[in-house]
Amino acid sequence: MAIWAFDFDGTLCEDRFPEIGPAKLQAIEKAKSIKAEGNIIILWTCRVNERLAEAVEFCRGYGLEFDYVNENVPENIEKYGNDCRKVYANHYVDDRAQNIEGYIKADYAHKIAMEYGYEPQSRQLIEECAELIQAVNKDWRLNQKTDAEQSAALNEDLEKSAFHVLEELADVSVMVMQIAYLRGAEAERKLDAEIMRKLQRQIQRIARKRGGGNGADK
Repeated sequence: MAIWAFDFDGTLCEDRFPEIGPAKLQAIEKAKSIKAEGNIIILWTCRVNERLAEAVEFCRGYGLEFDYVNENVPENIEKYGNDCRKVYANHYVDDRAQNIEGYIKADYAHKIAMEYGYEPQSRQLIEECAELIQAVNKDWRLNQKTDAEQSAALNEDLEKSAFHVLEELADVSVMVMQIAYLRGAEAERKLDAEIMRKLQRQIQRIARKRGGGNGADK
């Protein structure tokens, strides 16, 4: 069990503060599924009084019931000796949140990209993609070995191969970050949006397939 703290404006609904914007249905459904898995969910928002009550009721209208609202769980109130302003959680979900490690990685990637420029780094991306393809192919072939072919040596090869795939994935990811940055801030935003669009499209295909369709786009 874990504690999840959810922001409201911009996270569970579009940010229209002090009004409430349109619901972000996927975020709400995710919050509901997290609670259904046995976790504690807390609404942690700057809203107070009437505005806070409106937010709680808004979420309730979509079947999202929080365990706590702008307060810590009793165990942590006892642990820290008070209900401190910062809600303790294992996970924080907020549209304004910035993971510091993610920020540092992006900063490093941007500096490297500016040092070498678009043409050399785009060529490097091609090279890294080719190496990833080779690593995945090798890993796939090793995993096709039958039980009769299994051995201690093969298991060691499988471990090395799996790590090599991770290495190549990291190399490609680093280059993608650089190319997106060199294409401009708008390209970085569009990349994130396009990744989400493609993920949603594939989820829709799976849903149609399970529902009896052929999974093809309409």
